[in-house]
Amino acid sequence: MWATNTGAFSDKAIINIKWLGGVGGAQGQLENGIPIEGATLSDATKTIPNSWRDKQVVSLILNRHRNKDAIIIVKISGYSETIIIPKDAPLVTTEENWITAEPVQLETDKDDKFKEVCLSANYGEFFYS
Repeated sequence: MWATNTGAFSDKAIINIKWLGGVGGAQGQLENGIPIEGATLSDATKTIPNSWRDKQVVSLILNRHRNKDAIIIVKISGYSETIIIPKDAPLVTTEENWITAEPVQLETDKDDKFKEVCLSANYGEFFYS
């Protein structure tokens, strides 16, 4: 059996279930329906076959509960597949704090020299601290 899912992180998920028949292309029998937890079947009239032909594909549309993991179990003629769609990750927000400061005008271009031997930095060069 082959199964895939799409649609994580959205309100809908599409589950494609493909049965690859046993030896000689025997039909498969669905066992116990298709239990779904953490989601609901979108189309209530969707018919899920009890007897599956070789290479038959059935697509199911689910309404996800975004704050829960969705678990889907398919069992046909003893072969089973479990699909898990994880719940949405928590939304992380960041806040930027801007700091304003008054400009500080430096007297010289070198801090380790005496004021008398350094060039003046009074030509509009401001440094913020």
